[in-house]
Parts: sequence; C-alpha cells; structure tokens
Amino acid sequence: SSACIPLMHGSVVEASHYIHDALTGMAHMHPLPTARRAHKWFLWCEPGLQFALLGQVLLCFFERPAWCATTEAPCISGEAIYPLFGLPMLSRWEALAVESFLLGLLAGRVALEVTYLGFDRYKSSQSHRFSGSLLLLAIADCIASVLTPWSAFRFAPYLRLLLLTHHSRQLRTQLATVRRVLKPLAGVGIVLVAFVCFCAWVGMLLYGGHSDEGSQKLPNFGETAWQL
Repeated sequence: SSACIPLMHGSVVEASHYIHDALTGMAHMHPLPTARRAHKWFLWCEPGLQFALLGQVLLCFFERPAWCATTEAPCISGEAIYPLFGLPMLSRWEALAVESFLLGLLAGRVALEVTYLGFDRYKSSQSHRFSGSLLLLAIADCIASVLTPWSAFRFAPYLRLLLLTHHSRQLRTQLATVRRVLKPLAGVGIVLVAFVCFCAWVGMLLYGGHSDEGSQKLPNFGETAWQL
C-alpha cells in the first residue's frame, strides 16, 4: 500500500490540473517538469492576484493629486471640485515604489503563465493578449512617470481599473448584466433625451433673452437642457 501512495498523490495532482483546465476552458499543462512546477506556483499565487489588482486601485486614493504635486506641503483645497478625504498621502517615490512592487507581482504571474503555457499558446489567447498588453502599458506608464514631472497626466488609474475588471469574473458578470438591462431601456432613454431637448427649446423661445431673469437662468440651449 505504501508503494501506491506516490502514484495516488501524482494522480490526484494531475486530476486537479485537468479540473482547473476544464474550469478555465484551456489546456494549461506541458509535459515538462519546469512547466509543471510553474503551474503549481501559478495556482499557489493565483489568490494573491486579486489583492495586487485591488491594491493598485486603492493606491489611487493615497497618491498626491496632480494639482498639488509640485509642492511638498500638505494638499489643501478650498474648492468643492477637489474634495479631500483626510487620508495620508504618499510621496512621489513612495507611491512609485508601491506601484512598482505590485506591477512586479503581476509581471511575475504573467511569467509563470508563459512558462507553463508556452509563448505560442499564451499569445494565441485573446484574453491573455489583452491582459498582457494592459500590463505592458501600465509598466510603460510607470516608467514614464519616473522620467516626467509628477504633475503630468497619467493613464495609470484607468489601466488599473481595466486590469481589475478584466481579471475579476464577478465584475465582468455584473457589467454584462448591466449591459443587458440597458439595451431594452435604450428606447426609453432616447425618448427622454428628446423630451428634455424639446422642453429646453420651448423654454428658450418663451423666456430666453426676453428678460433679465430669463437671460440669467436660461443663457443658452445647453444650460437650459442641463437645468431640466
């Protein structure tokens, strides 16, 4: 019976790989020992992927905003369009260090995928190509932020949201549900927009430009439609 234990252990591991392949809809295994080890490491590290992606999104709340990035003083905004939440803000290099660490974790995951899948099979998947492209763009944006002023425009927040959405099956399912709900409501939305535009046009004819109050409250068609 002791001689059967290694065989059973190997069979259970192999069966788990096939179950994972069935759930993901792809054949992940290569007969090479290196690929097997990479696959085991990938399965072990997979739960941490969502934390790394979520950490990148949460990092946006602790980065200094562009409008106060040129000074080391605390960010103080007296305007409502720039609300602050009292969270501690990281310095430029602290934020870049955290971002680089998280991007390194994601790049290591891709390296494991390429190792056990093979580069040809990896690039044949549209999902993998999209994910890899987003990660390359995020890394390029991080490098560009080192070489440019901190107040320069960055694509990082949008790329982080795209990466999180792409790797979260639950988020994709919810977005698909919203899309299916909005499609039947498109006709109602068109009628509502037409009704608002008609009322704005009538308001401009009756009140716009005929009195001081009308000129102030309804200065143009766009402002009138927005108020409605």
